[in-house]
Order: sequence, then C-alpha cells, then structure tokens
Amino acid sequence: MGKNRDKKLQIILIILIVLIVTTLIVIFVSKTRPTSNNDYEVIIDNEGNSDDVIYNDFKITDVSFETDRVNNNSKIYLTIRNDSDTDKYMNSFNIIVKDNTGNKINKFYVMVDKQFAPGEEYNTVTGGDIILEDAYKLEFEFN
Repeated sequence: MGKNRDKKLQIILIILIVLIVTTLIVIFVSKTRPTSNNDYEVIIDNEGNSDDVIYNDFKITDVSFETDRVNNNSKIYLTIRNDSDTDKYMNSFNIIVKDNTGNKINKFYVMVDKQFAPGEEYNTVTGGDIILEDAYKLEFEFN
C-alpha cells in the first residue's frame, strides 16, 4: 500500500514540475515577444485622416483613408519624407487596419524600396477591394 502511495506522489510531483516549467516558459516567451509600439498607431478621424508617424528619421505624413462604396474598395494615401541630413533607405512596411476595439480588419503591404535624399518626399497609396467601414486605427509595422 505504501509503494502505491509513493508512486502517486511521484506522479503528482512530476506533473507539478511540468506545469511550473511550462508556465515559466510561457511567461518568458510572452515577455520577449515584440509588442505593438503605440508610436506607430494612429487614430483615423471622421474625415479619414490621421496623425503623422515617425520612424528612423522618416516621417509619414498626410495619411488619409478613403472608402469608395461605388467601386467597392478602400485606399490609404500617405507621404513618406526623409527628415535626416543624410541619404536613407526604406524597404517596406505593413499597415494594419483595426476597428475601435482593436480587432484586425485587414493588413496592407506597402513596398517602398527606395533610397531617399535628405528632405525627399515620396507619395504612395495602398488598399484593396474591400470596404473598411469599421476602420478606426492604423498600425504601422516596419520591415
């Protein structure tokens, strides 16, 4: 009878150790995973415009959002400017469109692949065949 109880205690102890180790791993991974940077999130106002975004000496300005219900599409217009005193290269970035509760509606890829001279501006547009009626926030992910 004592041997069965010892085996049960050993099994319970092993299960507890596995649970503790698993919990510690989950906590460590969630703390090291990159999180969203609020500096790269902008709210869309009632006219479809939002604040500027600053990233590595680049300033993304004139961000505007347009939904065309007739042609069933949405577009995001923006201007990228090199605000530094040296040439800078930008590869690409994603724009994630979210609703007012933070849920992702869609993700758009913006390919720039351009070397910018100091002060140089570049106008671009992204979008797709989707009506984004509940768009509230744009989140920028730089590659």
